[in-house]
Amino acid sequence: MSVNDARGGARVADLFELTGTTRGRVLVVAGNAKPKRVSAFLNVLAKRYKAHEVITTFNGSSQDFSYPSKIQPYPNTGGSVPSSVVGNNVLKGINTYDAHANRTGGTAFPFVDIGEGKLVHDQVGKLPIWTLIDPRLEKHSRGAINSLPEIIRWESHLYGPYPFAAAGSVVDVADLQYALETQSRPIYAFAPDRTTVVHETAHQWFGDSVSLERWPNIWLNEGLATWTQWYFAERHGGRSAQQVFAALYRKPASKTGFWNPPSGHPGQAKNLFAVPTYVRGAMTLQALRDKVGTQDLIKILRTWATEHRSAHGDIEQFIALAEQVSGEHLRGFFDRWLFQRGKP
Repeated sequence: MSVNDARGGARVADLFELTGTTRGRVLVVAGNAKPKRVSAFLNVLAKRYKAHEVITTFNGSSQDFSYPSKIQPYPNTGGSVPSSVVGNNVLKGINTYDAHANRTGGTAFPFVDIGEGKLVHDQVGKLPIWTLIDPRLEKHSRGAINSLPEIIRWESHLYGPYPFAAAGSVVDVADLQYALETQSRPIYAFAPDRTTVVHETAHQWFGDSVSLERWPNIWLNEGLATWTQWYFAERHGGRSAQQVFAALYRKPASKTGFWNPPSGHPGQAKNLFAVPTYVRGAMTLQALRDKVGTQDLIKILRTWATEHRSAHGDIEQFIALAEQVSGEHLRGFFDRWLFQRGKP
């Protein structure tokens, strides 16, 4: 991602060539930046990339610019800004930063953050970690953010090498009610806990590197990331994933809001991020673990992340992979857990 926000007027360097009719998105989190500076940046962004949807959040309000688009990688020309810019990028320089993307990403997850903050550097092997923290959130977020190198090492051991050239986080006050797995550098609009960081980091494999062909397959993102946070807790002195599963499975079938819609068939768009997508989705993986064993489940997830790296995948492909790795017929199992309404 290349950005140039010069004193004489904001300018966005070449980032994408946008054509066609598929919708794309850039999330701009302005934090505590001056409104005039943000407005100038957004004005150029909207004009330069006429086919883009730009969702902005600053000063407690949101603005939307919606255009039909299809995003294709375009050679970067480079750029610099007079202060820190953190996005889906690698940061270089001393007084200015040249930001660039060196891996193709999903159209849902590019973003730019503008505002005051403390830039913290860390490293996992040769992988650089850059985190921008708003001073107002620093005290309560540093514990979780400091655990990111450990989380990356642990998830890399499970799922294969970290899929991008840099990692990190953006912790910034914004008009968002959630964390978001923006590629290589998740955005937290609040002080996150370690569980949330585990979840969003897992999305770097499941959701960012391996993206969806269709939104109704969102279970492949959220179910896998939620099960990862359960398993992380199990391996770090917390409740086991089976204990979590057992407690949740005690919920009666009459609790239809918990069990429906099934995570593999959410139906209406408003159900894409409903509770079953996350919880029943993670329970599906834990039930699969009980059926095929921990070793095979981890192999399924690692193979999925490896074979579909920087590409797409759908539920049918995942089921076929699970059957291939385990040597078992699993269509009936997945039908009950992913597609049938009610308690499996």
